[in-house]
Amino acid sequence: MRIPKPINENATIGVIAPSCGVGSEKYLNDYLISKAQLEHLGFKIVESKKIDELIKAQSDTPKNRAKEFMKFYLDDSIDFLWVVSGGERMIEILPYIDFDLLKKSKAKWFVGFSDNTSMIQPLATKSNLASIHAMNMLECFSQQTEEASYDLLNLLLNEKTEFAQYADEFVCTNKKHKINVEGRMMGGNLDIIMNLLGTEYDNIKQFMKKESKIIWYLEAFDYTVAGLKRCLWQLNQLGYFDNVQAILIGKMRYDEEVLGLSLEDVINDLNVKIPVIYQVQVGHVAPTMPFVNGGFAKVEVKDKKLKIRYDLTK
Repeated sequence: MRIPKPINENATIGVIAPSCGVGSEKYLNDYLISKAQLEHLGFKIVESKKIDELIKAQSDTPKNRAKEFMKFYLDDSIDFLWVVSGGERMIEILPYIDFDLLKKSKAKWFVGFSDNTSMIQPLATKSNLASIHAMNMLECFSQQTEEASYDLLNLLLNEKTEFAQYADEFVCTNKKHKINVEGRMMGGNLDIIMNLLGTEYDNIKQFMKKESKIIWYLEAFDYTVAGLKRCLWQLNQLGYFDNVQAILIGKMRYDEEVLGLSLEDVINDLNVKIPVIYQVQVGHVAPTMPFVNGGFAKVEVKDKKLKIRYDLTK
């Protein structure tokens, strides 16, 4: 796995909109708060053309969005790419992305989550590139806490590689509440992962043949607990949980029971012989920890604390 080098404190951030642009006054205000704070910290901001556009759930045509992504990724004056927001239609740019060229290019961090799983997953499975599943740019210092915002920046700077759950609300299936596993982090937003299944941009099964240890982290936007159950059942049937070290599931927006089916029922019914940790702070419920997709990590649960430590040399 190719791990990008750490950024410096005066890094140039390429802000792109490969899914939606900012779109609304509220999100524009959040973006301006984030931009001002990042510039105050010494970062330089270079914006793509359409970061404020939102037409039919996209910032531009799929081909133009892909072209802008490739332009920013291959531009040596841009130190890393940070997606301005999530959205609905990023998956449509994938046929226009040259993953072979990215595989040969200088590795740089791509940061985003939600719809941006459309890029995070194939970057790892097709281009052997690690990326960071974390808050989109307009959330930094606005929708997210200061602690979570600095955690992401310090990860990019390689000044912090160990992260702890901000609240002790997680649950694990190991009744002794003691877990110590390691492996390569893979995952992201379930809504998108399910859309990628069976396409050439999935490639997870081939990736897992090369990597003997995988830790899944999964989060959802639209799914209820019933939807989560169907997704986990399908992934399990397809063998995506074979030879996996652990599964981490993010806090859900819709975690209420559905016709008597609870989140706890869903996890228990999964019936896998590996630790499952849920209510993890990854995804759409702030604050969230940064996850290095493709990064080698150790996950530890001890004394009712959840910690994730990355080794970015592997």
